[in-house]
Amino acid sequence: MEQSIDPDESSNSNSRFDHIDYGSESREGNFGASEGEGEKHLSERLTAALRRLTQNDNMKFMENFDPERSNRERRKLTRKIYTGGRKQSNVYDEKGVIMTLEKDLCDCLDEQCPGCHFPCPKCRSCKCAHECRQNRKWMYDSIEIEGTDEVIRNKFR
Repeated sequence: MEQSIDPDESSNSNSRFDHIDYGSESREGNFGASEGEGEKHLSERLTAALRRLTQNDNMKFMENFDPERSNRERRKLTRKIYTGGRKQSNVYDEKGVIMTLEKDLCDCLDEQCPGCHFPCPKCRSCKCAHECRQNRKWMYDSIEIEGTDEVIRNKFR
């Protein structure tokens, strides 16, 4: 039994293509001229149906498409761009002195320390720990001494 294809039907489901009978000759094993003619007739009908579907007015959705006024473009323009917060300012100046306190504090967080670290390869100061203090944007919050429970907190922060 063969089911007809209606190109004017506005349904988007493909269920109308599910139960197409391609002829009893091909299932029974009769190979001959009638099989080729049946397949040719079927392919002609399918191409005609597809041609009618593409000429349908519902298929012309891209005709009125304006990319500058699309929802995607509108969302893109209204999206807030995250810049990563405020720009971090320097804590230390170009000499390695804390800018807000105007103190030359060692990285061991002791006010009276003359410098307990090896000389810095960049500025030759003994008050720089692992990173040079010149124009540095951060301070040590605390120092934990390994092997003990002693924690030195930064009281100038």
